Amino acid sequence: MNKTCLFVALVVTTTLGSGHALAAPFPTDATDSRGAVFGVPDMIATMPFLLGEVDLSTLGVADSELAGVGLAGATNNSPGDGPNMFIVDDDGAECPNAAFSRIQAAVNAAGPGDQVKVCPGTYQEQVRIPAGKDGLRLFSQVPLKAVIKAPLVMIQPNSIVLIQDARDVTIRQFTITGPYTFSGCAPPLDRHTGVRVINGSATLEGNHITEIRDANPALFGCQDGIGILVGRQFEGQIGTATIRNNQIDRYQKGGIVVDNTGSYALVTQNEISGEGLSNIIAQNGVQVGRGASADVDHNRISKNLFKRVGSSDTAAGVLLFETSAHVSTDHNDVFQNGVGIDIDENAVGLVIAHNNVHENMDNGVAAFTDSLQNQIAHNKAFNNTPVDCYDETVGTGTAGTANFWVHDMGATENRPGLCKSKP
Repeated sequence: MNKTCLFVALVVTTTLGSGHALAAPFPTDATDSRGAVFGVPDMIATMPFLLGEVDLSTLGVADSELAGVGLAGATNNSPGDGPNMFIVDDDGAECPNAAFSRIQAAVNAAGPGDQVKVCPGTYQEQVRIPAGKDGLRLFSQVPLKAVIKAPLVMIQPNSIVLIQDARDVTIRQFTITGPYTFSGCAPPLDRHTGVRVINGSATLEGNHITEIRDANPALFGCQDGIGILVGRQFEGQIGTATIRNNQIDRYQKGGIVVDNTGSYALVTQNEISGEGLSNIIAQNGVQVGRGASADVDHNRISKNLFKRVGSSDTAAGVLLFETSAHVSTDHNDVFQNGVGIDIDENAVGLVIAHNNVHENMDNGVAAFTDSLQNQIAHNKAFNNTPVDCYDETVGTGTAGTANFWVHDMGATENRPGLCKSKP
């Protein structure tokens, strides 16, 4: 099949059976001639909880638990200079004792466990942290004032910051930004990313990762542009990451993607925000799939929305699919997305608990065909359309589904018995 990335000649992409668009190896989110697979569900008003059946204050997540989300919760403890400190300043103005004007030069000179302090400035370069740099710590001397910007010409892998075959690397309090320049949709064996972890491990804390998208708006429909990518099945890669207190926004396709069996990420206390309603590309805030495992907790995830006539693709705040590994999605505030939390094909045995899921356009918490044995518990879903609680599976679980819905609050559902409303 001839695959073109021009929006005017869209092609069939890898989508799940229910029409949800992944960060797939193919170029674009396509018009699907089948129409919407799941259609418009029945909207049934839920029955109220019985008095004393559940403590309503324990449902969802409290605002106080989300007080430290995003950059505001990042720690700022810049260590002093020392023999294992490599200092970078682009112009020598802020740090006259700097020995380096480029970050990569300092990384090349540093050894395992050393530190790289980057003084305020704009560093238009790709930063590569390879094998032999275990425990290396890079930090912005002034939070967010050291800007790592995509160069006009990037080399593969097309990542602004790449951790490959190095372990326990720390990237802290940088602004990492695009846009990137590319002549068309990226080939299947690459993706443009803000930060990427390949066969290594990293802690990413207090960074603003933004504008990971093409400089040419005509290419916004390409399945490319991911804030953070940990592992990738299509390239046989795994990765491990702690992703904490970052702000991730203005991405083209996805905020955070954790992919492939053996990959794991702790995704906690991040602010992840898409572009809002689009008819070009279906964004996903957090995507965990293809055998990956993750703990996704205490994040705010919003504004991933897609709608186009004739297409069954939808965006999602959280997209979980094709994994039976440990995945817990809990204590998140998920709002103003397509599907709020999307439990999709072959998602088995996952935990979705204590989330606030509200004001989403294509259902709140939704379990689609071939998801099973997932525990959906103590969530608070409200003001979602068409319904707060949706499950199209069939099995021996709650209300004849293949999943277990336990003390979830919602005012509407597509079949009786999934959620309950306030008494």
